Amino acid sequence: MLKLDPKPARYTLSFSYTHLLTHISFPNSLREPKLVLPTIVSGLTCYFDRSLGANLLYRFERPQYAAVRKEYITGGHVVLGTEKEMSQVYGAEHLLRMIGEVNLVFFLAVAE
Repeated sequence: MLKLDPKPARYTLSFSYTHLLTHISFPNSLREPKLVLPTIVSGLTCYFDRSLGANLLYRFERPQYAAVRKEYITGGHVVLGTEKEMSQVYGAEHLLRMIGEVNLVFFLAVAE
């Protein structure tokens, strides 16, 4: 039997990104590092939030995803303006899947 991780994750992607941005030393080679790195993190977060349901979940994780969406986004008890993005619920294991997927897309694009 496959075991699902509890949601929300103990260390969510939003927490990890915030922690990264507060503890990273910005490289001098970047033109505007305090602008560039948050922009990259914002883009990764947006891609993660939009691609999680369609591309990053295994088949056995989809029922849990539906329940999480109902609990944090679409449920009748969710107050307008308090919805959570999936990056505020899911953790690093799904980020690693996304990085692997992005690497595969780049590899296939270069191969063509």
